[in-house]
Amino acid sequence: MAPPVAPLATGTVAVIVPVYRNAATLPALLARLDAALAGRTWRLRLVVDASPDESADVARDLAAADPRVAVTVLEHNVGQHRALEHGLDDEADAASWVCLDADLQDPPEALPALLDDLGAGGADAVFAGRRGAYEGRLRRLTGMAHRRAVALLTGLPADAGAFLALGPRGRDAVLDARAPSLVAAIGAARLAVRSIPVARAPRAEGRSAWTTAARWRQSLRTLWWLRPGRASAWWLAPAVVALLLGAVIVFGRAHGLWYDELFSVEVSRRPLAEILRAAWEGRGTTWSLRDVPPSYNLPWYVLAHAWLALGWPDADWPLRLLSLLAGAAGVAVLTRAVARLGGSRRTALVAGLAVAANPLFLAWVTEARPYGVAVLAGAGAVLGLARWLDRARGGLTLFGLAGAATGLAHWYALLVVAGLAVAGVVLAPRRAPALAAVAVLAALPTAALVELNLRTVGDRNAALLYDTEGLMALFAAWQWSGTDYGTALVVGVLGIAGLLRGPRRLRVVAACWVAVPVGLLLVAEEELRPVYEPRYLLAALLGLGVLTACGATGVVASRRGVTLLSVLLVAASLAASTTLLWVTPRERADDVAALIAAAHRPGDVLVAGDRQSALGLEHYTRTRYPAMAPDLRVPPVFAAPDAPVVWYVRVRIIRGETGPVDGDELLLRAGMRVEGQWFLRGTWTSLVVQRWVR
Repeated sequence: MAPPVAPLATGTVAVIVPVYRNAATLPALLARLDAALAGRTWRLRLVVDASPDESADVARDLAAADPRVAVTVLEHNVGQHRALEHGLDDEADAASWVCLDADLQDPPEALPALLDDLGAGGADAVFAGRRGAYEGRLRRLTGMAHRRAVALLTGLPADAGAFLALGPRGRDAVLDARAPSLVAAIGAARLAVRSIPVARAPRAEGRSAWTTAARWRQSLRTLWWLRPGRASAWWLAPAVVALLLGAVIVFGRAHGLWYDELFSVEVSRRPLAEILRAAWEGRGTTWSLRDVPPSYNLPWYVLAHAWLALGWPDADWPLRLLSLLAGAAGVAVLTRAVARLGGSRRTALVAGLAVAANPLFLAWVTEARPYGVAVLAGAGAVLGLARWLDRARGGLTLFGLAGAATGLAHWYALLVVAGLAVAGVVLAPRRAPALAAVAVLAALPTAALVELNLRTVGDRNAALLYDTEGLMALFAAWQWSGTDYGTALVVGVLGIAGLLRGPRRLRVVAACWVAVPVGLLLVAEEELRPVYEPRYLLAALLGLGVLTACGATGVVASRRGVTLLSVLLVAASLAASTTLLWVTPRERADDVAALIAAAHRPGDVLVAGDRQSALGLEHYTRTRYPAMAPDLRVPPVFAAPDAPVVWYVRVRIIRGETGPVDGDELLLRAGMRVEGQWFLRGTWTSLVVQRWVR
């Protein structure tokens, strides 16, 4: 039986040839290419690298006579690799690319074998492995030593050189890396590669432009660029941006903690045994939290307790810093996962930067709440899925552990794990049962936490959730855009483009990442009750950030256009995020304490009329104004008729609802009257401060 024939690489083949002092060999090169590529659709791109001979004129004559030939003439000599980059960038709409020298040492007759192997699938690059006595013994030995060193650093074949065929992921890797050599760029990207032995011919005309000194310099540059640790640092860049932007918000904004953050701080500072016991028994940890057990976000309180035990000052920023560090780490992991799923470092960097600059992301990972941890865990689950799809060791384990942590960080974030599991079923259906089983196991800890809360807290937060009337996807995208029309337009257009034009594996994962959680919540909204709150969807909306990055890097072919769209996406998100520095605080408990402290005198009693105002007043009295602590009445003690002045703080409005006012009648019975009143408005909770005198 005859062996099966590998399928041809379909579509247009772009042959990229750097030209330097090759005027004599160009006509023969074109003739041999014509014969070797008979039956295929191909183009030849001659990149004349400021050649001092007549190469440019000969190339132009060939292009005038044959429409398949195109010429790029560089005004300044940039070297072989940069010339190849120019050619690959100019031939953006090809299906596959071949790079070879113009001196005929790389035989054009080997191209069909390279292209057939590339078209057989499974490889992003196929090298023509160097064979034969094509140059002097010393040059062959030094070249072999260099290639073996590169192979040790990258895992590439030891005979890999710049004569090769590239698929789309291979081309993207070369253009993204800005490496000193084409081989180094592909090696650093860790793509799937193969090598086919090809005998190189001795040089037919003239002498090589590669002098011994130039070869040594290029070798040293390449090996230094490939040094251990260097190639792995690029994916940290978006995390650094997230950390810097978040630090500006954490340390630059003037307002203090709001109720949920105050709850985190006040619970987390209690002894760990007390936190766990209160959660199990369904009771609070202090008077102001007496009917709110710490079970809703119990894993976060345990983590925060451990963080505060490191000895941080009793201030507003330590827990905000913890969330920010987790969120920034999540951006780093997300960037790495996108690179693994899509194969393009450029797309991964744009995705990481788009998330790092996003207003919804920055707003919530800079709060003393568990959303930064949910981002980190969710990104870890995506990386685990990517490794599982690649059959890499530990991928399924990472997916399960990170998935469990995602749900424990926030219940709603568990829906992201469901979305990723669906993506895995679509992309690898034969291995799907194992992935589905791990996803179910990952959900069990969160299910246990939900059961604990149904027993202790019940459905307390249901009144704070919204009914989107079926428009949850639009509501969520609007919040992801920072409620800015310009940013929403950019996000919408690029998100749709990414859904249509992104790499298949990446866009399937990103689409399921967003669509499955939103779809499940829409079903719950329709069948049960309102379930929408923007921050609850933060972990799911990271997938929208990835889709917009796919759109920015995939909707146009030119490198300049990709750069422009990428900058537009990140700049629009960053512009929408600037409002976070001067946005009205959600609650102004810190301003309440400051207002009272400015006029307070020893003996003036401080009273809170409800647990929300009591929590803030107690926190800021302890941390900023300890001189008022002896006069603080928490729980409120009104049996002090001889107090000359009572500072009375209570909630006025919570999301449009009037708060408790029972303390008014008690003070009136004590023969007191209101001398002054201050209304401190917040976007979520507004507080009233009253000064009562006799």
